[in-house]
Amino acid sequence: NKKKIENNEKSNNLINQSKLNSWTLNLFIRLFLILTIIILSLWFRFGLMKSGQPIFSSQHNPASAAPELLTRFLSYVYIATFNIYLLIFPKNLCCDWSMGSIPLISSWDDPRNLWSLFVILWLFLTLLFGLFSNKSSLQRKVSIVSLSLMIIPFLPASNIAFKVGFVIAERILYIPSTGFCILISFYLIKLFEITKTYFYLNKLILFTIFGIIFIFGILTTIRSNDWESEEKLFFSGINVGLNNSKLHYNYAKVMADKMDKKSDEIAIKHYLIALNEYTWEGYPDPAFNLGNLYARLNEKEKAKFFWKKAISIDPKHVNSIINLSLSLGEEGDMESERILLEKALKIKPNYPHALSNMGVWLMTMNKLDEAEKYFKNALKIDPNFDIAKKRYKEFLEIKLKRQNLGEAIEFFYVVPKGTYAGDKVEVRV
Repeated sequence: NKKKIENNEKSNNLINQSKLNSWTLNLFIRLFLILTIIILSLWFRFGLMKSGQPIFSSQHNPASAAPELLTRFLSYVYIATFNIYLLIFPKNLCCDWSMGSIPLISSWDDPRNLWSLFVILWLFLTLLFGLFSNKSSLQRKVSIVSLSLMIIPFLPASNIAFKVGFVIAERILYIPSTGFCILISFYLIKLFEITKTYFYLNKLILFTIFGIIFIFGILTTIRSNDWESEEKLFFSGINVGLNNSKLHYNYAKVMADKMDKKSDEIAIKHYLIALNEYTWEGYPDPAFNLGNLYARLNEKEKAKFFWKKAISIDPKHVNSIINLSLSLGEEGDMESERILLEKALKIKPNYPHALSNMGVWLMTMNKLDEAEKYFKNALKIDPNFDIAKKRYKEFLEIKLKRQNLGEAIEFFYVVPKGTYAGDKVEVRV
């Protein structure tokens, strides 16, 4: 009997070992196919980039712009593991994690490295447990499948193969979150099995899980409401408390569009916050938009100050140059207006707004033949440019008046200075 039992055990062990070997072989075949698909996808992606990596500004992904290798490495690792934190505790969600939302890690003694180390060890141990555990084939399958879903879809966004244009993007966690949920669910099932003999502890765990699901359901509803409008979305990002001036900038744009006194005050406040960080980044947009806002409020000196500020940040910011030139022209400084308009056209020769405004300046100075060329060039570049159409119509009316008066009187008919003024660039960028 003992021999029979031993033989049966040996036979069962051989069958189990055969099943394990077969499952392991199938696993590696599946992993090989997945890796092959990833490599082909990356090859296709590099083909689209035409052997060159995409170019992103430092504000989109500060870690990729860091000059020190250690800073890039530690920051990349922490950012990758920070996504695990968002899966575990998705409370502080934000539509934009760029700029200074996550400060860079430049040394080994930064305490955030402990979190990176903890997550890496957890993932590594889970992988080992899945590959080499002999207790249950289900445990192996769950561990491998869940980790595959968590890690493989995330790799293209990890800055390993190529730089990406974001720091954190919650949308890339959709597929990894399924793997995370599978793994956590399996852990909870095991926890129930371990504590099934302890009635009160088992029920406490059960009620805790239901409580967490209920709280997360409420948080999901609240977060969904944030996406009802841009105003709510950007304000929710500001409330997260991130060091991200872009959120303040976008919120200011939304508030400025309302065009009422209270909203204008809020817009000015957040434009100024955004301007503090955007200055070193070399972005003139907050200063330009703030100048436009003050111009609408008829505070001309402040408007000119911020347009000059935008030009100091970026000497080639054409829209600021145009608006400053027109502001000076309104004050009677026609020569400064001409110089700045010529500068704008030198930077951007085919910009319809600059061409139209130069045409207006020439029309005001009674240089109608030259003005006509600029209006026609503006409409040639953009036939649907309404401002150029309007100004060209005014030009044609003047030209018709001159022709009707006759050659003898034409000499005496001039366009009174100040009759026409150029058009500022009102579009907020």
